[in-house]
Amino acid sequence: MCRHFAQDDAHVFCTEDQIPARGSRRSAVRVRYLQAVSGSTWTLELSTRPEDRIGSDELWDKSEEALINALDDLGLQYTINEGDGAFYGPKIDMHMTDSLGRSWQLGTCQLDYNSRSASTSAIRARTTQSTAPVMIHRGVDGLL
Repeated sequence: MCRHFAQDDAHVFCTEDQIPARGSRRSAVRVRYLQAVSGSTWTLELSTRPEDRIGSDELWDKSEEALINALDDLGLQYTINEGDGAFYGPKIDMHMTDSLGRSWQLGTCQLDYNSRSASTSAIRARTTQSTAPVMIHRGVDGLL
């Protein structure tokens, strides 16, 4: 049997209220699916603000809280990886343990409030008011 791994990167622009559906919920679905098909152990890790970062502490507080709330609302177990977030925002990393007991980070979901400050674009929220979008960087993973 041959196994193949492929990973693509996606950038999702959404409103703040769409973060749970577009971020952690999709990560949870992927983890559950990959556990079922691969037979491997998959875990989630929330990586927080690194020392070298852009954006204010208030923005980081907001983005970390958004991911924590989304994971908690879904009842997902995760560990905190202090200081290992991307320079622009916190992230949820998916790790797989192989048959030798080694952990491999395969998928990621990174929340980016900082890109919108440089953007002149706006999206129409459900309230019909325009708002600056939040970007989610998502590493889509798959085993074939």
